[in-house]
Amino acid sequence: FDGTATFNSTNTTTFNQPIEITNPSGIEFNDGTIQTTAANSAHATVYRLATSTGFNTTWSSVSFTGGSVNPKNISHSTSVNSERITADIAGTYLISYSINAHNNDSNPHTTYSKVLKNGSTTLMNSGALNAKVNDYRFHIQQSFTAELAASDYLELQIATDTETTDIVPQQQYLGDDSSSAHISIIRIGD
Repeated sequence: FDGTATFNSTNTTTFNQPIEITNPSGIEFNDGTIQTTAANSAHATVYRLATSTGFNTTWSSVSFTGGSVNPKNISHSTSVNSERITADIAGTYLISYSINAHNNDSNPHTTYSKVLKNGSTTLMNSGALNAKVNDYRFHIQQSFTAELAASDYLELQIATDTETTDIVPQQQYLGDDSSSAHISIIRIGD
């Protein structure tokens, strides 16, 4: 594209072909800023649809059974290291997770969750907990930001203070198609 196009509420231009920028200075916006490169985006969600039993006092990673149809710059395999989700490019990421679960015994106990980076580092602000009693169904969720380098991988982990907790698909209780656990990762900055 070599010329001027105005984009506002009274004059809209639609392009049916890719736009080629021939001006080496980039794209100048109304506020005077010039964009010379396209931002690298990254996003994906991975989930577990099946029940996973026996989470106990030892931290254990959730194995994910599915994921986004079109992840971008995020890697995940359901057959090799299925508990891992990998950032393919460096940046600041918004990470959110959710777990549906229930306790298996008559004793009150607490279920904890966290996100590990590269198998050993607990990410700051990734932890959450829920204290419940016998067979009580509950939901744990958390959102936070983290700096990730290219090839850093994340794992969602669960542990309890005593006895065991199962993560279960929400549809078992609510009749919808929710997962038993999922984690979403979105790149929000360089």
